[in-house]
Amino acid sequence: MNTLNAVITLLEAAELPGELAYGQGKDDGSIRSLDGKLYMLLNGHAFSCEDTLEGRAVLEAICSGLTGGKKRFESRTREECWRNCLLFMSADAIRELKERYREKDSEERRVILFQSRQEGELLRMHALAELVPRDDTEPLFAISGSEIAYIRNVGNQTADDVIEYAQAVVEFAESEMGLSLLVGIGGTQNDLSGLCESYQDAAKALQLGRQFHLTERVHVYQKQILERLLAAVPEAERIQVRNQVFNEKTQKLLNDEMRETIRVFFDNDLNLSTTARQLYLHRNTLTYRLDRIRRETGLDLRSFKDASAFKAIMECPGEDFSGTAKGGV
Repeated sequence: MNTLNAVITLLEAAELPGELAYGQGKDDGSIRSLDGKLYMLLNGHAFSCEDTLEGRAVLEAICSGLTGGKKRFESRTREECWRNCLLFMSADAIRELKERYREKDSEERRVILFQSRQEGELLRMHALAELVPRDDTEPLFAISGSEIAYIRNVGNQTADDVIEYAQAVVEFAESEMGLSLLVGIGGTQNDLSGLCESYQDAAKALQLGRQFHLTERVHVYQKQILERLLAAVPEAERIQVRNQVFNEKTQKLLNDEMRETIRVFFDNDLNLSTTARQLYLHRNTLTYRLDRIRRETGLDLRSFKDASAFKAIMECPGEDFSGTAKGGV
């Protein structure tokens, strides 16, 4: 049984932010996010907590308890319905989306999550809304103060099309507005009830990205097969295996030049000629470098089996030789 932990504060009207004061905010159980806090007005009471998924879930539970599980149909906004659809796979929210807001059930959609690259940093909804090119019918809304969801109608778009779109948003955000974003992309779903799974996949993609690929910005759950396998291995065992290859003995060998050689070699599917050409090396020089790696580590990267093992070890989070934490090599 899962236990939700969140500190809920009961507020007086005078303690509410101006735009949520009684007479302005809806006294119907609607949950509002403002400056890293969640607020809910219901039956003359005002509740507040930190803007987290657990906090939102607890406020939803309070609302359900005070209303006997029947929040007024006419008061639930389209955004609230989408949020409840993603977070709780709420049957009521899905029904309202179809019946009240005329959302089509049988469309192919993906959930794309945006977070600030600085973990826990607030992400302003209005700033992101200006950055994301989208159809007016595609929902974009805050999940929490640091996470914003976009439900994209993908139609005939491939996964690579969606990745290219996300990368363009990240680059534009950085160059034009100084926003450093991370993006998690969930799988395609054919109906509204599947969007909860797509959201969970996108959230897991971000978590794995922060764990294994600190320098990358766009993370796709369906492409993180190796990372998901490694995440299932106990951390102590991952560290032990990594230290067999990346240690003080191999520090001098695996310098930046050698790591770049390995990266290009892997990117070219272990092809010696193509790798040597891209690195402007003589083929014999490349062979000499690979021979050094084999002598020092016991792994011959020209062998698919050894290359696969080395790649898996590279993906394990650890520390570089200066003691700085890294997600992979």
